[in-house]
Amino acid sequence: MPAAGGRGGNRIVLWSMTLANAIILVDQTAVPLALPSIMKSFNVGSQQVQWVMMGGAAAVAGAFGPTIGGALTALSWRAVLLVNVPLAVVAILGTLRAVRPDEAMEHRPHLDIKGTVLLTVALVSLVSGLSQSQAWGWASPGVLVPLVISVAAILAFLRVEHDSPNPLMDLPLL
Repeated sequence: MPAAGGRGGNRIVLWSMTLANAIILVDQTAVPLALPSIMKSFNVGSQQVQWVMMGGAAAVAGAFGPTIGGALTALSWRAVLLVNVPLAVVAILGTLRAVRPDEAMEHRPHLDIKGTVLLTVALVSLVSGLSQSQAWGWASPGVLVPLVISVAAILAFLRVEHDSPNPLMDLPLL
């Protein structure tokens, strides 16, 4: 006898979890990107004050996040995955209201396509090689080849970024 919901129900849960995780990834990526917006949008004084504002927001999120997550889990585990949707809507609306548009630029920087492709290849190869290492063993070609590709792509990425006029990653910051 099939489980409740059958195969179709499992696919719906899988897709909804994948969508929720994508929303969480976007949310987690946006947190570090918020600091430049805070610095540019609010004239609150020194850069140190702006860092304190960002740190305070992160501390509040760290303090209340587990509590809210626990309460949502009591309702349904799916609610935890969807909690970022209303937060994202509020954040987007608040940003559109509070952040001034950028000034028109006479010179638009070009996207670093080579760096983007090389970094993507490096990370996908690294994750692929590492994720298969337990099942196939470290000596397997299915593990070694992606890891070698990853190292080569990272080295090529560093070289391309060093020579790029508009790098994806500013290497002196490392």
